[in-house]
Amino acid sequence: MANKLTKKQKGFIEDYLKTGIGVQAALKNYDTENYNVANVIAVENLQKPIIIQAMAERLDDGLLAERHLELLNKREVIRSLDGNVVLDIGPDTPAVSKGLDMAYKLKGSYAAEKSINVNVNVDELREEIKQNLESFRANRNRTTILPQPPQVI
Repeated sequence: MANKLTKKQKGFIEDYLKTGIGVQAALKNYDTENYNVANVIAVENLQKPIIIQAMAERLDDGLLAERHLELLNKREVIRSLDGNVVLDIGPDTPAVSKGLDMAYKLKGSYAAEKSINVNVNVDELREEIKQNLESFRANRNRTTILPQPPQVI
């Protein structure tokens, strides 16, 4: 399936797997400098089954864990000429988180969602509840409900 990918798609996948940020991958591999256009391209690419499958095939579990830590710990520090920190930029956490979430989903790392549908006929239960309530009310003033064991003399 990876043979049907265009050169731009292959580049997008490569850069997306490196950074986890779709917009950066789109800006680098597609003919646009517009952030909004790159965002649309990234969203569309990340929904295409051919790209999803190609990324899943390329993801190694060890690489995924390594990239996870690398992206979460990434910092950019800009220093002045005298060595003082002028700007300390942490990771773009929402973008990194979204990219990692997508990668883990592609690898099937999340447990499958489980759900159960239950149909309850309330009318049938209502009668049973009434009977149990009447029995409870009739027995609540008794000191003992259970039969007493025989006394041994």
